[in-house]
Amino acid sequence: MGEQVKTLDAVGVMPRVLEILGGNPTISYSIIAGEVGVTRERVRQIAQRSGYPSRKGIIKPKICPFCGETFYKRNRIFCSPACAYKARHKRIVVNCHQCGKTIERKPGTMRNKNGRYYCNRECFERKARNNHSMSQILS
Repeated sequence: MGEQVKTLDAVGVMPRVLEILGGNPTISYSIIAGEVGVTRERVRQIAQRSGYPSRKGIIKPKICPFCGETFYKRNRIFCSPACAYKARHKRIVVNCHQCGKTIERKPGTMRNKNGRYYCNRECFERKARNNHSMSQILS
């Protein structure tokens, strides 16, 4: 068994594995194994003997699908609770019909027949008063 290991290393497997690990220590052992032509376990053994730390502590970088920011957290899809909330709760951006302010509405509330949306009750009442006073002037 010992001769077989030496034979594999003599072919240039060990220097090639160490060269790849030196360039990118976070690359997975299975990718290195596929490139070099040995098993993942053999790559792990070479890395361990050469002083590379075990893979338990290495956290691979992830990209948030909502904002595109790179983050390093385990068992997470989004970089923050704010991104997770925004991704789950879809919003549509519209303008207030009275003041023109940009507001966000849930898709379920976008069923207004006349297409007019207001940022608050005050804008709605102001628009209603303006329309009411205009109808009195016209009559």
